[in-house]
Amino acid sequence: MVNNTGRHDGHDVIQVYVSPSVSIRKEGLQSYPKTLVGFTKVWVPAHKLRDAKIVIKNEEFRWYSERDGSWCLDRGNYKLFVGTSIQETTSQLNVEIA
Repeated sequence: MVNNTGRHDGHDVIQVYVSPSVSIRKEGLQSYPKTLVGFTKVWVPAHKLRDAKIVIKNEEFRWYSERDGSWCLDRGNYKLFVGTSIQETTSQLNVEIA
């Protein structure tokens, strides 16, 4: 939910970031703590609330294994971070890839 507390209508960009998989950390591969996996621009009139919908496909969780020469999708828990920038994440949730 995006809340415009201001006196003017405006846009905001909502972004979703994901933490690296356990396998990436276990193998000691270089990775960012958070990677952008989706975003949307939302128009919100002054003093109103709007929902923001961001679809994240399973491809966004994949990583390339040079050792195997293929893309991998690790099962397990991932942490998602939602906000207006990588420094301004205001919500977190956990998802499980089964």
